[in-house]
Amino acid sequence: EPDLPRLVSGVTVMGGSLRVGGNETLAAEFNFVTDAEAASVVLQAGFRDVALVPLDVCDGARLSTADLVRLDGLGTEASRAARDLLRHFERRAAPGRGVPFYDPTAWLLTTQPEVAEWETVYVAVDTGSSVARGASLADWRNRSRREPNVRAAVRLRQREHFLERFFSLVGER
Repeated sequence: EPDLPRLVSGVTVMGGSLRVGGNETLAAEFNFVTDAEAASVVLQAGFRDVALVPLDVCDGARLSTADLVRLDGLGTEASRAARDLLRHFERRAAPGRGVPFYDPTAWLLTTQPEVAEWETVYVAVDTGSSVARGASLADWRNRSRREPNVRAAVRLRQREHFLERFFSLVGER
């Protein structure tokens, strides 16, 4: 819908990798490489606010074994659903790195943006056919002279506060 950018105040995108490389290819995060053209269209559409939650920040929110044990102990319908969804990622996680927590991180940062530090930057997505397809290219040095098109989360302020918010939400009865 070409009018969507003027009809909504903004969007949150979980995707891309601004400084840490990809999780699907050397250069690209899974969501962006899966449909690089769509990622590019969204970032270039002219939304008033695109809150980009990249892999860089999501990696800082990985769940430890202790976090998973705590989640298991909550015993609510929401905590059981969250745990069931995380099992897929737990099976695929590299030993010792923690369990990826990608989409919940974007959701939590949408509801509580103050939990992260944000920077505005112009981001383009490689839509070509090279090894860099799907890579999100952040213009931190303003080489393109383009206006910033995203508000990118660059780090969690306090991982503990972030996780406490998650546990309070899924632990409510």
